[in-house]
Amino acid sequence: MTKIRIAEPDYDFEVRQTLGKELIDKVFFSPELSIIKCTGGKAAILINSQPIDLGINEFLILSEGMLFKVTNCSDDFSITTCRFSIQFMNEVYANVDNTVVLVFFNIPVLRSELNLEELDLTFRQICILNQNKNHTYRHKLALNYVINFIYQMYELSYLQVESKAVKVSNYQNQLINSFFTMCYAEHTKHRNIEYYANKLNISSRYLYKKIKEACQLTPKQIIDYHIIGTTKIKLLTTSQTNQQIADELNFPDQGIFGQFFKRNVGMSPSEFRKIHK
Repeated sequence: MTKIRIAEPDYDFEVRQTLGKELIDKVFFSPELSIIKCTGGKAAILINSQPIDLGINEFLILSEGMLFKVTNCSDDFSITTCRFSIQFMNEVYANVDNTVVLVFFNIPVLRSELNLEELDLTFRQICILNQNKNHTYRHKLALNYVINFIYQMYELSYLQVESKAVKVSNYQNQLINSFFTMCYAEHTKHRNIEYYANKLNISSRYLYKKIKEACQLTPKQIIDYHIIGTTKIKLLTTSQTNQQIADELNFPDQGIFGQFFKRNVGMSPSEFRKIHK
């Protein structure tokens, strides 16, 4: 089977409309985060080999690394996909409460029986903004819209996630929440997974397993997302030098900090500041 990217990862965000006949029996790989709305018909879908039904006006969340395949659909099945690059979501995660992020990654589908009116309005705002390529504050508006979407989704879904977590394991739920809280508070000083595992009195392997199960992300990815998000905020809202930011984020030197940023963002901190500020 051929893996096809939903979108190339060179835009902050992209909106695409697709008909069901273009999706049948193709395997799509989600390199970043995608929010999918079913705009017509219905379909049977596999997400990482798990079967899910998707109906009209329902939302499907694909986080990084998920495989998506439509196995069967009605003739009128269609979707609209909003895809967000990792770089874009780094900024989102840096501005959203950790518990909310955890819920976001645990709800793959928002069903039509929920009151999705506000959620749908925010989704449509993102789609409209995507058409306005020349808007001066396009990126900032999109960032706020996505944050709004996540909080609205949380309000609709958190009881379902909390109930599910309790059924699995109270300890596991507490462990994941503790990691997110520690990561948010200490990512500027500690980037090593072993540090967090030791503080939680568990092995690094066990921490990796539980975070990966809950979020479809590794602990290192979550730590790096926080660091990148904090870095971007400093680059865009302060006049701190790269060296000062590197010192605050506990990098050995500016060179290593620059390499880390470029590896995750695709450009140097100076280039990012020049383009976006």
